[in-house]
Amino acid sequence: MLVNERDAILALAGEAKKLRDEASARRTEIEPGLERLALAEIRLGIAGSSSTALHARIVTVQQRIAAHEKEHADWRTDAATIDRMIADLEEMRRELQTLNDDQVRF
Repeated sequence: MLVNERDAILALAGEAKKLRDEASARRTEIEPGLERLALAEIRLGIAGSSSTALHARIVTVQQRIAAHEKEHADWRTDAATIDRMIADLEEMRRELQTLNDDQVRF
């Protein structure tokens, strides 16, 4: 009976060691990603917390990145519109100068 209990305890200890080793290996695999997530949170001004669920942290970062990308696309569109308007204005000024020059010659 004691031998059976000892064998069961040793088997459980072996299983526990395997689980600890697996958890340690997975932690090593995920650590760089967690560091990048924390850096993204800092750069995006998100008050992330290690107590917040990982999925929630990732979703928040993804939402902020998507919002940033949209804002940047809007900015590029606005900048292109401004560039076109400046070109149009310069063309109108040239046309106005031509008309003024023609009027003076007339």
